[in-house]
Amino acid sequence: APAASPAASSPTSSGGRTFCTSRTEAFRWKDTASAVKCSNGELPGGSYRLGANSYSISDFVGTGEGVPSPWLKIWTCSAAGTRVIQTNNVPNHDIDKYTDTDLCAQYYKWTLPLNPTMLPDGSEIESAVSLGISLKGPIIYDAKESDGLNAILGQEIVDEGGNAPRDAAYWHGHPSPQEVWHYHSPEIGYETYPSIDTVIGYAFDGYPIFPPLADDSVLDECNFNTATGSGYHVRTKDQVGATTATDYCKASGDPANNWNYIIGCYRADPNLSIQEIDDDAKIDPVGCTLEFSHGSDDEQ
Repeated sequence: APAASPAASSPTSSGGRTFCTSRTEAFRWKDTASAVKCSNGELPGGSYRLGANSYSISDFVGTGEGVPSPWLKIWTCSAAGTRVIQTNNVPNHDIDKYTDTDLCAQYYKWTLPLNPTMLPDGSEIESAVSLGISLKGPIIYDAKESDGLNAILGQEIVDEGGNAPRDAAYWHGHPSPQEVWHYHSPEIGYETYPSIDTVIGYAFDGYPIFPPLADDSVLDECNFNTATGSGYHVRTKDQVGATTATDYCKASGDPANNWNYIIGCYRADPNLSIQEIDDDAKIDPVGCTLEFSHGSDDEQ
């Protein structure tokens, strides 16, 4: 297990975020972008809060006006020692919408360490912010919603009308108020997981993210595979075992948290990564090899 970071006197909160240690290494990103292409609210659906409206992603995307098709490119830059990921943040799968917030394309590019260097101890994830990128296209958040509640248990929280409008728990994700599509659930866009050795995402410290293991005892508190050293494995809801009464922080000074569905803490330094947005994010890196892609450059 990772050693504790310098202890805070007690967990602290600010703007819906909780800090369990006195050292939080956060990957800094902008939660809004100017090069935004949205669905313009033209889809049918009526009162979203009364239940999900299911859509094929083809209902949203297309050439010209509106949302472009899902677009993701991953590059290996051996000489530079980096991996570059470009995305328009449009999910490469069908979705349900519980709110009338639009689905929008927003362009991001991350330059991550190709071979991350492990920190001597774990580094805390700043809660209620993004921690990585799914190979389905959108960004990945941690398990905490902006109101401080556990997003994965959202299906168990109902409003006064008896509805369950908290859609963050589902595999297909949901939009933020800034119209940024993202995932909280450990499925991170996969309705069915691929094999356990298949990369399904990358954390912002550079390590890959894999599907859950049947036996998660080889994972540390960060969800890092200590047996192989290959990266993180998500944990299922049952493996985490959190309830609405489970505190986010394990203990003051512990960099890991109790809601470690995707990762519980960073094992390498996310501050070594670089983010670019908008038109800069569409520029391919030089001297790199395309490792993985979906979508067309022409529609962006």
